[in-house]
Amino acid sequence: MNKSAFTLIELLVVVAVIGVLATVPIIALRGGTSKARDSQRRSDLKQYQVVLETYANSHSGFYPSRNSSSGAVVSTLCSDLGLSDCVDDPQGSSSYRYQTNGSGGGNSDASAYLIWAQLEYPATPTTWAVVCSNGKTGETSSGIPPTGGVCPL
Repeated sequence: MNKSAFTLIELLVVVAVIGVLATVPIIALRGGTSKARDSQRRSDLKQYQVVLETYANSHSGFYPSRNSSSGAVVSTLCSDLGLSDCVDDPQGSSSYRYQTNGSGGGNSDASAYLIWAQLEYPATPTTWAVVCSNGKTGETSSGIPPTGGVCPL
C-alpha cells in the first residue's frame, strides 16, 4: 500500500508563502489609510469653504475675522459661524487652521481667508492642503503659517 503525504518541508514552504502573501495587502493598506484621511481632510476644507461663502453672502461679502499668526483652530471658526457641530481632523487632533486679513476678534471685517490642514502623505516634506477665498485650492510645502491671510498658492 502506497501512502502519499506532504513532507514537513513542503508544509513549511506553503505556510511561509501564505504568510508573505498575507503581509503584502497589510503593508499596502497602511499607506492607503493615510491617503484616505488626507482625502477626508481635503473634503472637510471644501465644506468649510462652502460654509464661509454662505456666511459672506449674508454679511456683505465679509468673513469672520481671525488673524493670529498660527491661525485660529476650526472650533473657533465654528463658533464664529454659529455652527453647533464641527468636523475636525480624522485623527482627532485640531489640525485645521483658519486665518483672515481682518483685524481679528471674530467680527465680520475680513475680505479674504484661507484654511489649511497638515497632510500625512507624503510625510517629507511637510505638506499642507490649502483652500483660499480667491478660489484656489491645492497643496504646498511652504508658506504655512501664512501672514495676514495671504494665500500661499
